[in-house]
Amino acid sequence: MRDNRLHLLGLLTNLRITIDSTGSIQALGEESHPVSDYSNDLRGYAQAVARLNSLGASDQSIKPAKGVSKAALYAVLCKTDGAELRFDGDAQYTLAGPRNCYTLFFSSPESAQKAAEVLNKMDSIVYAECDSTVKAASAAAVSFHSSGAERMRFGDYLPYTAQWGSGSAGVAVIDSGCYAHPLIKSKLRTGGFDYVDADFDTSNDGFGHGTGVAGVIADCTFQANVYIYPIRVLDSIGNGKMSNVVNAVREAIQSGCAVMNLSIESTIMSEALDDAILQAVSSGVAVVVSAGNDGGNTSGICPAHLTDQGVIVVGSAEGSGGDYTLASYSNYGASVDVYAFGTAISCCAVNGGYSTETGTSFAAPHVSACCALMHLIHPGLSPSQMEARLIHASTGQGTVRVPELSQMIPQTMGFHLTNLQLETNSTLDLPTGAYPVSSAEQIAYTVSDDQIVSVSNGKITGLSAGSATVTASCTGLEDAQFEVTVTDKAYAEMRLPDGLKHIEASAFEGDAAMCHAVLPFGVETIEACAFDQCASLSTIDLPATLLFIDENNSFSDAVLLCGMDSTAYSYALAHDLQYICKRSINHTFQQNQ
Repeated sequence: MRDNRLHLLGLLTNLRITIDSTGSIQALGEESHPVSDYSNDLRGYAQAVARLNSLGASDQSIKPAKGVSKAALYAVLCKTDGAELRFDGDAQYTLAGPRNCYTLFFSSPESAQKAAEVLNKMDSIVYAECDSTVKAASAAAVSFHSSGAERMRFGDYLPYTAQWGSGSAGVAVIDSGCYAHPLIKSKLRTGGFDYVDADFDTSNDGFGHGTGVAGVIADCTFQANVYIYPIRVLDSIGNGKMSNVVNAVREAIQSGCAVMNLSIESTIMSEALDDAILQAVSSGVAVVVSAGNDGGNTSGICPAHLTDQGVIVVGSAEGSGGDYTLASYSNYGASVDVYAFGTAISCCAVNGGYSTETGTSFAAPHVSACCALMHLIHPGLSPSQMEARLIHASTGQGTVRVPELSQMIPQTMGFHLTNLQLETNSTLDLPTGAYPVSSAEQIAYTVSDDQIVSVSNGKITGLSAGSATVTASCTGLEDAQFEVTVTDKAYAEMRLPDGLKHIEASAFEGDAAMCHAVLPFGVETIEACAFDQCASLSTIDLPATLLFIDENNSFSDAVLLCGMDSTAYSYALAHDLQYICKRSINHTFQQNQ
């Protein structure tokens, strides 16, 4: 019977390592089972990998821990299907991490490649791959604020984040670190790890790329409650270890951020990174990835090749007003969900000033910022729902489409309906502004008794006498309900004679049978109590000539005033009416104060 432990043939033993209170790697001596167990400690595992990566780095300022010689180390990332990995070969270090993930370090690239080949032949191995290099997805550099933020209409959307959102949204920027630039400083959060220097100083941005990316997010979110959680994986020339990026993604999941921005690219595919990103999406984190700057198809670029829902791949567009073209440097392909502006973007610089940058790296943070704002307004949205809304709100010809946030502006709150009265066989338009939604969202209506009321194509129809509950549902919002009472018609309607200018005081007071009153063109005033205590009255058509409604009219609790907005609206504000509308032209629903 097959042993549930994995073995590689070899004779050498390994050093077990740990991180002491000062953060240094310490050798614990030779062991016959050379695995350092961090399976329940993601942060400890990630930091141990980073420290071993830094030991082999070319940066001479990084000092090796005491007792460990400075030499190049070459990592293999692998994952098992649950079996324990026992390595008896020539790995210098073997680290066991959460979710059955392991990182093995070798003294030569040949040894690492051979081990990966052997591991991949084993049934219990999900993947085994040699560590690789990722780089910033920026093109050659070509005054502030981001022209992309302006063209995508962030200014139209921002006010609503305060109106509807009460929480906060974090964006993990996995990049080259982030300098505390004046524009960014108030949004920065501490706690992210520096996987290059293996410490907690993520402000050491020697490349400047991460600061630029974070600056775009800060610019687009302005005073909204969006914070930036920087994690450093790229060195001073914009390169980084794939193993560090994988662990940075896992750290970002645990950080509580709603969004993570990955403006990086590699031509070497990594199952380990794919696995970590999909874990993030399944955990509710929207992952925004730059498409890359090779002017080719994303099918050969990691992680931009991912087509999974919730992984939002962003290319770079040029143009304006919906007339967009693909930027010459931008990658493209089936995995690209939306495009944003990445050419000549004004970005924060590490000297406290600004620089002009180009690349899909700087298109992606525009979309990350949009996801963060969506999270503020509707914290219940999943990554795939965010992706769908971005696509729905995008404008442009062909495949190069850019999200325009004016297409996602929440509508006015309108009336929170509690009850509505209808006659049998009568139909009304449903108040789509009954509670805050955006134009990119769909409201679903259901009824408790479809024999009494039907809802279809945005209209509600009374079918038979009785009462039913209508429930309005929309993803990311609490359900809204209102009661509908359907009554048989006493008579079709009451039409007053043409030429009438005034409705006298108490003219129809107490008329229990009247359901629908039509006031002819020419009526100018409605005196006090003209329609009081009319229990069945549900609709009054008001003419455009109406100039005055006496304050002492109460009508009925669910009355529908149809007609001139200026008069009906001012009256509705002062009384407990459910809603008003302008019949035959449009329907405008205003908040009842």
